[in-house]
Amino acid sequence: HHNLTFRVLASLDRSSHQFNISIIVNSSFFSIKKVNNFINKLHHRVDVYYDVDSLYHYLLNSDIVVTAGGIAHLERMCLGVPGIVINQTVRQVELSKRIMAKGATLDLGLYNQVSENTILKSFMALVRDLSWRRRMSKISRQLVDGKGLVRIARIINSAVKAN
Repeated sequence: HHNLTFRVLASLDRSSHQFNISIIVNSSFFSIKKVNNFINKLHHRVDVYYDVDSLYHYLLNSDIVVTAGGIAHLERMCLGVPGIVINQTVRQVELSKRIMAKGATLDLGLYNQVSENTILKSFMALVRDLSWRRRMSKISRQLVDGKGLVRIARIINSAVKAN
């Protein structure tokens, strides 16, 4: 949404550090031809994955992840992968701020208030600070343990049994 994928790619590509970028996109939102034309102009290697069934392996094999403030953000935290959040909707902002206050993410705010320069500076700050990434990883796993569905099922079962 809001062309954030292209903005993030353009921002990160300005870095002189060597790294590979993987992006995961839904083909209903992106023209494959448009994506390929864009990434062919970049200096960094970019692997594109369309319509994946699960983010698990992609996130697990990442050092830093940039997401919006929705489900992918929480999946990243569950796996303990350090990350940057650029919120796409106003409703994502409050949660992301609270998560950042705990030290589990670097929240850049709402998409229309984030510059490419801010994206690059934030990314490079995380790249340069391994101890920050390790702390972020540890705190993320403490906040999102991946067992929420089990807890919700227990609550529902208790409510059903009570009736």
